[in-house]
Amino acid sequence: MSLQPTTLHLKLEGSGISIVPIRKLGHHIQQSADGALTLIRFNNITSHIMAMPRRLSLQRGDSSGLERRPSKRSCSPLIHHYRLASTEGTIRLRRSAPLRRRANQIPRSVSFDAPVVRLSTVPTSDIEVSTITVPSFVGERGPEYGKFLVSLTVITLAITMLQPLLLSRYLEHCTEPRCYKPALAIRESISPYISPCNDFFRYACSGAGSTRFAKIHDSLRNYVLHSLANTPTIPGQGGVEKAAILLQNCMKLTRQRREDIDKIRAVLSAGGLKFPEMPLTSVYSVVRGIVNINLNTGIGPIFRLTVGHNLHARSGYMLYFAPSYHTAMFARYLHQLLLDKNLDVYVRRCAEVIGERGMAYSHLIHAIQTVNRHFLQIPAADPLFVRVKLGHHYPKKSFWQALSKVLRRKFQAMPGVRTTCLVTDGEYAKFVSRNVFQLLEPTKISAYVGLYIVWLLSRLASHSLAYSTPVTNYSNSLKDMWPRCFSDVRQ
Repeated sequence: MSLQPTTLHLKLEGSGISIVPIRKLGHHIQQSADGALTLIRFNNITSHIMAMPRRLSLQRGDSSGLERRPSKRSCSPLIHHYRLASTEGTIRLRRSAPLRRRANQIPRSVSFDAPVVRLSTVPTSDIEVSTITVPSFVGERGPEYGKFLVSLTVITLAITMLQPLLLSRYLEHCTEPRCYKPALAIRESISPYISPCNDFFRYACSGAGSTRFAKIHDSLRNYVLHSLANTPTIPGQGGVEKAAILLQNCMKLTRQRREDIDKIRAVLSAGGLKFPEMPLTSVYSVVRGIVNINLNTGIGPIFRLTVGHNLHARSGYMLYFAPSYHTAMFARYLHQLLLDKNLDVYVRRCAEVIGERGMAYSHLIHAIQTVNRHFLQIPAADPLFVRVKLGHHYPKKSFWQALSKVLRRKFQAMPGVRTTCLVTDGEYAKFVSRNVFQLLEPTKISAYVGLYIVWLLSRLASHSLAYSTPVTNYSNSLKDMWPRCFSDVRQ
């Protein structure tokens, strides 16, 4: 909106105050070429306004305009709010409707920038003119502002386009699994044999089932194995904890050195047990691992040892000695797996077989006590015969026949065999080591491990220690276990 220079004269009418152009006063608003506005300010415009009601009242013949006084309700200062009525033609300032009815009744002093004051005299001061200059920023700095916008746009585009190129050139590429595994999963899920235009869902997702579920299964299995392997061995554990201890000790046996485990395999191979290759370990860990796996969890028995009446003679008793067919089948199964390539299958199969064939420690003690009672019933004068039962699972019967003869001679020569109950005879270990294992493999580790397997498991009535209570304060010596087993059996 542009302001046109005009001269304003205020006069009081019946309906309100109107501002009309009049030129005889000689005052006007000027606008120079440079945008400066010349504003007219009336310092004492009330002198002209107050004279107008007096002249109007004289013209109408009403002399009451000179003596009127404002009522008590109008004692407060009268403040009017004006708004611009028109911008093109005559400019009018209007006030609210309730105040128009009293415009001609009460003479008032009007000032635009000062409180209302009743004047008793009419000042003779005239109009004072002031000038305000409005600067034009756009016209003067327009080219500079345009250059600034262009420069800012160029810099923003350069950073946006060059940043990826610089980062890919100078930063190191990520080679960790977290960077390429998501991309591999997406690539494996896409099937190149299906057209994406015909069936996009099968194209994008048909390859996910064959690899994704297998990976989830492997990760879950590894997590379970890791959790079970880290289960501590403490007394008073339930079936779940014992299964964890079982798996833990099975995994310990798989971490064995080749040259050490070959000696154990040679002893077992003489009896027809073909165990596959295992990882590396030390001599101490071989012995300690087998001891711990029997004390804490147990393994399937290799021998069965029972006692009963002599079936060949009418009198006397007989010691029945037989291999464990479950162990033979387990050994043949492991041999078929080629466990040097798949140790995880061995660990899981070990846990399955031992868990299925094992029984509670209290049941084990009860079975030992039953066998011991049979021995206690044998008269001292009656001979003790040893018989070995062999099945088709064991090909080398000569080994077991020779072992049964050694056991028979030992049992007949053992003093107090009917009271010690095959549990606390420390000399038996030396006998078996000297007469059996030194003939097969003349090394200390083979005799030590083979002695433990044959002596311990056959003495405990061919039951497993899969859920047995761990022996506290256990040391490297096997003799630490003999008194504890004997005290449990004698109860």
